[in-house]
Amino acid sequence: MRFCKYCGMQISEQDSICPSCGKDLNPIKISQPAPGPDAGHNVHESESGSGAVSPARSESGGPEGIAQKAGGLFSGNKKGILAGAGAAAVLLLVIMAVFSGRCRTEGCKNRKAPGSDYCYNHKCDVNGCRKERFAASNYCYEHYKMYDKDAESEENPAYSWLLDISDVLVYSEYGFTYAEGTLTNNNDTSVKYVKLKGAFKSRTGKVIDTDWTYAVGSEGLEPGESCKWKMSVTKDSSITDCDVTILDNE
Repeated sequence: MRFCKYCGMQISEQDSICPSCGKDLNPIKISQPAPGPDAGHNVHESESGSGAVSPARSESGGPEGIAQKAGGLFSGNKKGILAGAGAAAVLLLVIMAVFSGRCRTEGCKNRKAPGSDYCYNHKCDVNGCRKERFAASNYCYEHYKMYDKDAESEENPAYSWLLDISDVLVYSEYGFTYAEGTLTNNNDTSVKYVKLKGAFKSRTGKVIDTDWTYAVGSEGLEPGESCKWKMSVTKDSSITDCDVTILDNE
């Protein structure tokens, strides 16, 4: 005795269609796909010969669709990586252009003057000179000696031979390079607040660094008296000499 699996009505053994609900009682036969490159394109076959898409081709498009999506995702990531690398390269070029055009004076953010490594506030005023100004002068150290009126003035006792600098010694220790020596007052009057400037040079005469100090303060230096002075810069093994000049005094 048979019963319809859809509505439960009793049917005969010969019935292929339920007389109550009209459902086809014969099971659908599915042909097995043959192995090979086209296995994913087989179709379902029923006894009536009708076909349906094989389960091997899912809604996502099967292996080919997955491969295409993966390729698209990789292609998108590759474009993003290339775009990011390009932006980083442009940013690096901009940074190099900005900082390469900066004044070389420490702490200065101004742009270089044309034909110089320094801005207009720090470059030597001599046309064509690329060096930095010396102390409070408008010239580098070499041109300061040549053109600065204060350096040539015999009336200003700060630059007079009557204040003598002697016994200059340059040496390095404990992370610093020092210059020390003696100042003698050969004037017939006392002097106060004698300010010295030291240009620390290499063997070739290049100025590596500078420093200044008061050799004499409010205590003063009487005629014929001498005193010791000392100044220092960060240690540099290329420094072999120090040119010392008097910047000011009372």
